[in-house]
Amino acid sequence: MEIRTGAEVADVVRKGDSVVGVETTGGRLDADYVVNANGPWAGRIAEMAGIHLPVAPERRQIAVVEPAAPIPESVPLTIDLDTGSYFRPEREGSAFVGGHFDSASDSFADPNAYDRTTGLDWTVEALERAGNTATYFAPDSRVKQGWAGLYAVTPDHHPIIEKTVPGFITPVGFSGHGFSTHQRPEKIVSELVFEGESSLVDVSGLDSERFENGETVSERNVA
Repeated sequence: MEIRTGAEVADVVRKGDSVVGVETTGGRLDADYVVNANGPWAGRIAEMAGIHLPVAPERRQIAVVEPAAPIPESVPLTIDLDTGSYFRPEREGSAFVGGHFDSASDSFADPNAYDRTTGLDWTVEALERAGNTATYFAPDSRVKQGWAGLYAVTPDHHPIIEKTVPGFITPVGFSGHGFSTHQRPEKIVSELVFEGESSLVDVSGLDSERFENGETVSERNVA
């Protein structure tokens, strides 16, 4: 295995209908398969291959909060499915507080240039919603720090897992929960490469054609 760091993909190389490699800032790499597991950048990489993928980088924020009342470490990740607010205990008595409230600040973002800090209006709303969900949070809760990152989001908030064209495998659009399920997608990608299909689970309903065919199942409870 060869790992190259700091080599940005500049183009995807096609030969006829097949993808056969990538051009990078460190030179060309020929490959039997290119796996587009690029998260927020996946749409741009697909465009280099002449492919449209309905996946967009969307900004999400999270705050590290010192609750008004200690949260036992045994408390699990808690989500208010009606509002999208969530929290979970963190080390030394802190808590992660987050949520997506359809704010204008949490919309499409340039993955190479976006605001990585939390906004004041969002932070106030996140704490208010957390306080409506659990008594751990009150007006004297203290915000210690926060940051923003990007989700790779599809229109129905479900991932795209497919062999998009010969030589080009797409596992993307996990909308923030790809890391927690990463072993299964990795196994599926491996099977798509070496077996041509997945035996672990039927992923036919997760191909990108579902958006053109109107066969989506929208996820209502999105945090």
